[in-house]
Amino acid sequence: MSEEKKTTGPASEEPVVEETAADATSEEVWVEIGNLGDKVAGAIRSAWESDERRKAEVEIREALKTAGTQLDGISEDLHASEVAQDLKTQASRMVGTVEESQVTQEVRKGLLLGLHKLNEELNRLLNPSEEEPAEDAAQESTTD
Repeated sequence: MSEEKKTTGPASEEPVVEETAADATSEEVWVEIGNLGDKVAGAIRSAWESDERRKAEVEIREALKTAGTQLDGISEDLHASEVAQDLKTQASRMVGTVEESQVTQEVRKGLLLGLHKLNEELNRLLNPSEEEPAEDAAQESTTD
């Protein structure tokens, strides 16, 4: 009927059935997928529980803790340094000067006018029916 050849697997000593692809049933495929999943899970479990992984985890944790401590120290040094305080003061002064300058105020006014004009033009494009009665009224007053 079907071509079956029984052999013994090298690791498990369980009989292995070799069939042609046409003879394989879906149940047999699922069984093989299940076996593969079990073996992969076992391999991952073994790797996770290994001493090498535990040692690497401890080393990584210690390295991260040391790096964090060093970065905290550097941050505190920079924050407390005279140069950093001087830079902060100069930056605050510069921001105040820029906000109060005449050029900044003129730029704000120009920006506001430009945005207002842009909104008016967009309104005309989006609502052309609102503009027609105003134009008709203007034309009627000139023709009278």
